[in-house]
Amino acid sequence: MLKDISARWDTARRLRHLAGCDTNKDAPVCAAIRVPQAKIYAIDVSFAALQDKAERDYLNQQPTSFVLPPEAVDRLRAAAGKIIPASPEFQRMLKDAGLKVVGAP
Repeated sequence: MLKDISARWDTARRLRHLAGCDTNKDAPVCAAIRVPQAKIYAIDVSFAALQDKAERDYLNQQPTSFVLPPEAVDRLRAAAGKIIPASPEFQRMLKDAGLKVVGAP
């Protein structure tokens, strides 16, 4: 859904530019296609991205709960630490923003 919203906003921004909304903000068409200037990055954080099948299976077997054993919490956090940096969309966001992830001091 986020990818769809992002695509629609990008299209609306292009249409606003083509309609001359930068200089004529009061035109009815410009009001009809007004969208935020925010860029959306839909970063998929799913266990399917994990290479280790045993770890993936373990994490998929955890209950949806606000209370988990400390070991499960640690393993979930470690999995996120692998999945997010490996995401192509996360890498694109970093590149677009001119940022990079650095290790702990």
